[in-house]
Amino acid sequence: MYYSFKHEFLINNSYTYKMTEEKQQNHEIKKLRIVILGYNNIATSIIHKFLEESSSISIICDLEKISPIHRKSFLNENNINLHQTTNSLTNDFDNVKIKDNDLFLAATESDLLNLMAVQISHSIFHIPRDKSMCIINNEDLSKIYIDMGIRCINTSNLITENISNQLNRQ
Repeated sequence: MYYSFKHEFLINNSYTYKMTEEKQQNHEIKKLRIVILGYNNIATSIIHKFLEESSSISIICDLEKISPIHRKSFLNENNINLHQTTNSLTNDFDNVKIKDNDLFLAATESDLLNLMAVQISHSIFHIPRDKSMCIINNEDLSKIYIDMGIRCINTSNLITENISNQLNRQ
């Protein structure tokens, strides 16, 4: 079996995905290979979730932002690779062999950098649009990016929806 992402539905201009299991003919387990640009609380949560699924993760970031405890923990994991950012996203993407991965996620603190990274992944590295997405904090930018055909996860909408769902359950 291997894991793949299927577009599930669009909520408040944010795409949501669900990981589904699919059978391969030779019944081997294929890890989902993920590249994450950026390191912050959101990226950390994503990393831990995908590690539970035995995914292989390459993180491109300023390695000094990773606490020594997390860095040591990541270095002990066989399926995490840490890459220091350079001044060139194209060099960074070449270094992690982005073309050989199943998913690219731009999760920096900068909405504009996330947009640029996804556009570079599409235009220079020919990553399919359904295999790359960015995390956006600004709801207005999220709408613009979605109109441009870029898959976005809007953190503001997710938080608002989560709160609303919690209140509706009470």
